[in-house]
Amino acid sequence: MSQANSDRSPFGDQPQQHAPRYRKPRPDLYTMLLVIAWIAILLAILVLYLELSEYNFEFTAARAMPAAPALVRAAIRSGTACEFEDGCRARKPDRHDRC
Repeated sequence: MSQANSDRSPFGDQPQQHAPRYRKPRPDLYTMLLVIAWIAILLAILVLYLELSEYNFEFTAARAMPAAPALVRAAIRSGTACEFEDGCRARKPDRHDRC
């Protein structure tokens, strides 16, 4: 008893129809946007590498700024500092204007 035709079901029925194969989707607009974004990221990495190579990849930390520079502290103490309410920044305060 050899199985010459393996397409036949064991019950003697006709061979079953196979489900249609899934067709691979074609590239669309979103695929192209993904490729463009990928190229942009690679280009940005290249530009960053070239920029850092000018500095020999050495990093130095910037000095921290003081919390309030001396002029700001002096203005706060003297009461001439403006809180910038009611558009005080946009116009020149006159002598009767208390911001």
